[in-house]
Amino acid sequence: MSKHTIEVSVDICRNFEDVHDFLDDSDNDPLWQSSVVESRRSSAGPVHVGTIYHVKSKFLGRLWEQDWEVIEQSANDHYWKSRTTSGPLTMEAEMRYTEISGDVTRVSRSLKVDVGHFFKLAAPWWSVPLNASSKTISPSSRIFWKTID
Repeated sequence: MSKHTIEVSVDICRNFEDVHDFLDDSDNDPLWQSSVVESRRSSAGPVHVGTIYHVKSKFLGRLWEQDWEVIEQSANDHYWKSRTTSGPLTMEAEMRYTEISGDVTRVSRSLKVDVGHFFKLAAPWWSVPLNASSKTISPSSRIFWKTID
C-alpha cells in the first residue's frame, strides 16, 4: 500500500457558524471542491458518526462515484473524520475548524489516499504534490463570501 497525504489550511474572514454551516452542507461541495460534481447526504437528520455521503467526482477525465462515512466527530462540531466505503481509491479525510478570532476561522483539511496499484506508473509524479507540507492560503475567496452571504 502506498499512502499519501495532502494537507491544506485556509483562514476565512467569517465566524465559525457561517463557515461550518456552509462547508457542512453537502450541496455546497461542488462550490469549494473543484473535483466534486455532485454530493448528497444519504442519511437523514444532523451529521453524526455513521452519516453517509454519496459523491460523484471527476478526476483525470473520469467520473468516479464513492460513498463516504463519517467515522469521528467532536461534540462541538470543530472536527470530523470520514473514510470511503466504496469507489476506486481508499481515502480518509479530516476537517478541523479553529476559531482564530470572532470573525476569522481557520479550516484545516487533510486527505490520505491509498494509491496502491492504481497509480503505480504515475507514482513518481503523484508523490511530489501529495508529500508537500501544509499550505496557508490568504482569506480572499470572494466566491465563498458571496455564496454564504
